Amino acid sequence: MNNPKKPVFQTSILIWFCVMACFAACNSKKSGSQTAGKFSLESKKAGQLIATDPRAAMRLLDSLVQAVSPEVLTDNQLVDYIKIKSEALMKLDMRDSAYSFMQRYQSGIFPGRSNAVKIYSGIWLSQQLTNDGKYFLARKYLDETFKLFDNKTQSYQKAIALNIEGSLLSSTGDYFTAQKKLLEAIKIFESLGDTMTLGPVYLNLAGNYQSLNDNKLSLLYYRKACRITRSYHDSLNYLFALNNLGTFYRISNPDSAEYYFLKAKNMLPMKQFAVETLPTRFHLAGLYYEQKKYTQALELYNEVLSASRKHHINSGVFRAMSGIGNVYEAQQKDNDALLIFKEAGRLAALSGETPVYVELLEAEQYMYEKAGRYKEAFATQKTIRHLNDSLLALDKQIAIHDLEFAYHNEKLERRNESLSANMLLMKNRMHANFIILVIALVSALVLGALLFRIYRLYRQRDSAYNILFEKYRHDTRAGDSGEEIIPAVQLFPPLIPDQSSQIYQKVIEYFESEKPYLNSNLRFDDVTAQLRINRKTISDLIQQHAGMSFNMFVNSYRIKEVLMHLASPELKNYKIEALAKEAGFGSKTAFYKAFSQITGTRPSEFR
Repeated sequence: MNNPKKPVFQTSILIWFCVMACFAACNSKKSGSQTAGKFSLESKKAGQLIATDPRAAMRLLDSLVQAVSPEVLTDNQLVDYIKIKSEALMKLDMRDSAYSFMQRYQSGIFPGRSNAVKIYSGIWLSQQLTNDGKYFLARKYLDETFKLFDNKTQSYQKAIALNIEGSLLSSTGDYFTAQKKLLEAIKIFESLGDTMTLGPVYLNLAGNYQSLNDNKLSLLYYRKACRITRSYHDSLNYLFALNNLGTFYRISNPDSAEYYFLKAKNMLPMKQFAVETLPTRFHLAGLYYEQKKYTQALELYNEVLSASRKHHINSGVFRAMSGIGNVYEAQQKDNDALLIFKEAGRLAALSGETPVYVELLEAEQYMYEKAGRYKEAFATQKTIRHLNDSLLALDKQIAIHDLEFAYHNEKLERRNESLSANMLLMKNRMHANFIILVIALVSALVLGALLFRIYRLYRQRDSAYNILFEKYRHDTRAGDSGEEIIPAVQLFPPLIPDQSSQIYQKVIEYFESEKPYLNSNLRFDDVTAQLRINRKTISDLIQQHAGMSFNMFVNSYRIKEVLMHLASPELKNYKIEALAKEAGFGSKTAFYKAFSQITGTRPSEFR
């Protein structure tokens, strides 16, 4: 017989379980909401701690993440977490840890979430890598980030990414494409009504116009950046805008430059923003040095030196010490200048900064010569030569490889032209054999002339090295025998005919080691001042040995640099005009004219 109470009992049990499950779910939801709210509050406190105590901010963040399940946090809360932690790591100068942390979130997979976390981490990585000069890796992360955007929407993050892309393109010389990206970013920000973040975009666009020698638009956007950043109390970008304006006026209007540099210098406290204010103080010190205000310049150089040592910025240490040495020299404190140059050179050598070490040795050699200590100057010169040889070994190999490549390429082109001409002549004339013979003879003569030219270049270089070697060996013997070296009386001594090859070789070594031709504003007087050889002597030697004018001599080195870039697989995506600008050409017209005069072909035929 069935028990009538059994169904009632089962129903009661089922209802009780349902009520308990609903109660547990409500408690869980309430607890999760409370936990997420606590995370937002505590993360805000951590963000405020970064400026004063970044380690405490990191400890607070890590304790919050351990106490809260990541599933409870929203996308915005997770973005806030990685943003604050990355800022704390960078503030503690733990760049590698910050990169690893952001790469983990950029490459991670987050089911059920939007792409906000991956977009933020990708933008952060591309921005930092662009600032560090790692352009190819920055492009990789930037391309991956653009794939996450919806093409139909114009978002704040997309505008930020476009601004970074514009900065990246400007850094690689593609100024016109960079200009389009930056203007598109400005358009998106204005459509969103977000004018607060326009300051960095205006700064990048102003720098882009300055690179294109459009000073009017460059000045316009620098001033726009100043107004925007000042109105929104964006201190760092306001500092950058003032510093860039000072640099803009550095040559044309030193008084205006000093005004902007001083305004930027006094805007932020040195103790809290030491790294950010270093460029401003260094530029202002250089301006004071040019104006012969040596006391102010020395004070600022010492501030840069102290801050650079504290934050382990080697380039700042060397540049500051070099500036201090220049000030001492201008103040006729030659012994102090020599000591500071020697100490800076020792630090550069220990840090493995060989090019900087060579520059400081050259300053040291000049001080020895100025003091009449010619034996020390000669020993320093030998060290410089040894270091330059080691630095130029790879460059010489590349140059020889480029010469061989150009020779084989020209040979192949001439062979193709000969074959095409032969086919055309065979169709149009009956005497094909005679025409082929003539073309073959012409090709042989051209090839023979080219080989003879290459042979002469190698012979001249070897002869110059032998003459220099004999000179140094003779000088060394003279120094060992105790003979007194007679100091030079004139700054530009008259040219002795037997010394012409040596002086010309000195000009060649200066151009190959220092590469002054990379400066588009290079003047003849800059070369004469650096080599301490008069203008007529250099011009006559270049005409005598190279058979060309000084301008064509400089352009030949620039063309060689362009050909090296054109042969590089890593630079195959860069425009030829951008490579020409990197090689020292000031305009597109000057580059194509020089290229045609020197090579007889068009640049596109080498790519």
